[in-house]
Amino acid sequence: MASSESTLPAASEPHRLSREAVLLVSFLLLVLLLAFTAFFSRMYKKHIHVLADEWFARGQTDFHSANYKNAVVDYRNALAYSPDSPRFQFQLAKALSAAGREDEAKAYLQTLLSEAPGNGEINLELARIAVRQRQMSEAMRYFQGAIYGEWDRDPIEKRWEVRKELCEYLIDQGALQQIEGELIALVDNTSPTDEKRSKEVGALLLRVQLWARSLRVYQSALALNMQDADALVGAGTAAFQLGKYAQALEYFDRLPAEKRSEPGVSGMLETSRLFFDLDPFQRDLSVSKRVERTTKALAIAHSRLQECAGKLGGWNGLPSNGEGLQKLNTTSQSMAKEWSIQSLRIHPDRIEPAMAWVFEVENETALLCGAAQSENNALWLLGRSRGNSGK
Repeated sequence: MASSESTLPAASEPHRLSREAVLLVSFLLLVLLLAFTAFFSRMYKKHIHVLADEWFARGQTDFHSANYKNAVVDYRNALAYSPDSPRFQFQLAKALSAAGREDEAKAYLQTLLSEAPGNGEINLELARIAVRQRQMSEAMRYFQGAIYGEWDRDPIEKRWEVRKELCEYLIDQGALQQIEGELIALVDNTSPTDEKRSKEVGALLLRVQLWARSLRVYQSALALNMQDADALVGAGTAAFQLGKYAQALEYFDRLPAEKRSEPGVSGMLETSRLFFDLDPFQRDLSVSKRVERTTKALAIAHSRLQECAGKLGGWNGLPSNGEGLQKLNTTSQSMAKEWSIQSLRIHPDRIEPAMAWVFEVENETALLCGAAQSENNALWLLGRSRGNSGK
């Protein structure tokens, strides 16, 4: 009996080892199964990402080829595989907007903006939609959001470009009350060493007739390149509008011949040159030269006076509003000797009243017979520059 009892533990040993082996094998199989599951899961996700990226790449190709309808389909397919991608949603919104489906685009963009309210790119797209939908207050709000928003790359460059776009929009809308402040901010954010942007800003300033600021900006561009034709035209135009005709002439004369002959430039150039050649009040002119120019101005004005009177019916048939012309003609006849070339040489102090008469003629004839041309226009401008604006 004693020997039988001592063998019982040995009989149960194989059974105990077999159960542990089964557990171990089961554990290993479970680990292997989990590994396979994780592997196939990663492969599936990778495949999904590949499909999403492929559809997105197609969308980019179609978008940049202006196939916006196809791009919308491509981006939607990309989102089907990656529905939470802000980048895919943003590009879909841009494609929808380009395809004319602006309300749909706006919905996507506003959702994105609620998650990233400081995003400059999203604000800019919303601003452009508001512009097309003629919602000025919304456009202004989103433009400002883009200017002061966050940009992933080149934030300073992007903000400058957005502010320029805003300025162009305000000019197109004729929003003169808002435009000056934005343009001044654009000038302040333009480096004087950036020739290209200085010219772009100068052109905008010309469009809103901020002549003095435009002239300074173009002068900055010319300091970098004295022969830049666009900057010379811009500076000459600004100087011309400011009544600085000698300065305008200097800029225009530096232009190449083909540029000087352009319609807009040639007229200002001719007027500036005539103004300069007819002005008897320039510094350092000899008395002889001053008399010569005054005599020429008197002859031009007298011819203009006779021509205008003829258009109105002649001296004996002037209408009631031609009384001013009659008085000017009477003055011309009575002062003929005193304003002769010999008299003016002896009495150069008579140049001033003689030119005052010239300016009166140009003002009066402009009122009654329309704007003057060529030499008469130059004399009219000369009168304005000396404060003889007439009625």
